[in-house]
Amino acid sequence: MFYVKNPSALNKPWILSKKGDENVVAIPLEVCRLLKNYHIMTIEFLYHNYRKGVKGAVLNQQRGMNFSLQIGAFLRAIVQSPALILVICSRESSCYWHYHLVNHAGFDVVQITSKNADDTYESNNKIALLVTHDCLKLCEGLLDCDFFSVIVEDLDQLALKRIIKRLNGTFNVGLTTRSFYTHPDQKLQWNMLNWANPGCVGKLNDFYEADNRNFERFDDNYRYWWMRLTWDFCESFEKPTDEETDTYERKISEWASQNDLNFPKKQSRKRKHPPKTEPPPENDSSNDTIINEVPIDKYVKLPSMDESPIVTSIIKNFEISPEPILTRTSSLPYTQTHASYSKYEEDSVLFAFLDDKERPSTSKSESEEFILSLINKSEDESKDIRKKADAVLQN
Repeated sequence: MFYVKNPSALNKPWILSKKGDENVVAIPLEVCRLLKNYHIMTIEFLYHNYRKGVKGAVLNQQRGMNFSLQIGAFLRAIVQSPALILVICSRESSCYWHYHLVNHAGFDVVQITSKNADDTYESNNKIALLVTHDCLKLCEGLLDCDFFSVIVEDLDQLALKRIIKRLNGTFNVGLTTRSFYTHPDQKLQWNMLNWANPGCVGKLNDFYEADNRNFERFDDNYRYWWMRLTWDFCESFEKPTDEETDTYERKISEWASQNDLNFPKKQSRKRKHPPKTEPPPENDSSNDTIINEVPIDKYVKLPSMDESPIVTSIIKNFEISPEPILTRTSSLPYTQTHASYSKYEEDSVLFAFLDDKERPSTSKSESEEFILSLINKSEDESKDIRKKADAVLQN
């Protein structure tokens, strides 16, 4: 870990250019006072690429680092003459971009709509065209524009779109908050790098091999075009406090109202509550128990069941499934019993009391034959067997 000095403590502009450069490139003092140390690291990275003649770069940062302020300060330093830039952003962040491009980059901002998409944008001023993600098709009318810079927010979501591949400037900047360490996608990363700096990573198959090799060796061969920055990168990085965030949000909201911008209101997340269910009826007893109860539709259905009262009285106590059906009573604690024997063993136990000499085996076919034999007995024999069955059932 290391520490980076905070530029807001300076009393003079931040100089980006090096000794020997033809022109002095600096961030004005009024803008420096708004910047944090992580902003300066990003601006230095972008300026280094721009100074070396690189065609673009990708900024990969965690949320909350304020892309629009960083880009606004960078453009304020390097754009000293009339220029045309294109910013593609989400509708939610469009007001932030409008605010920083006007106040800190010194640009006149034009929000592109269906009415002005085909206009000609050439003047003696610095102009920024603002296009939201949901109006991306309007960029078809801007393909012939000579952009100094094309800036795409959430490039990871748009890099594969054809219109994005056709939009290029002298210096391209792609912005993303996606972590490719936890959510890797080699093809997407290759497209993003090739859009920002065409040809920097070669063909896709070559990129696959090089990227796999770099991963095994923990190499970072894309650090010249891709900058990953997190809050844990440096011990002196500090997230904005809640008070600072609220003040900033109010300022952007006021700016949106003054300029008739559509400032989306943040919707509070509503917690999902489980559906309310009526409580069970209260019983006089404080203790309940769960017993087995066989519903009518669960009785065993056999042929001629209604014609034989013996079989009917026996079968009504036989459950198809060995799994108990749980209901509440009011005597014992909650218990649940499970059968430890098979269905056909139950048959043997159930019919054993009918006749000691005619006990069925555990075979399904023999059990069925036995039951059918009961149906075919004479009326006197049936009455005698039914009396035995009823006596057992009563016990």
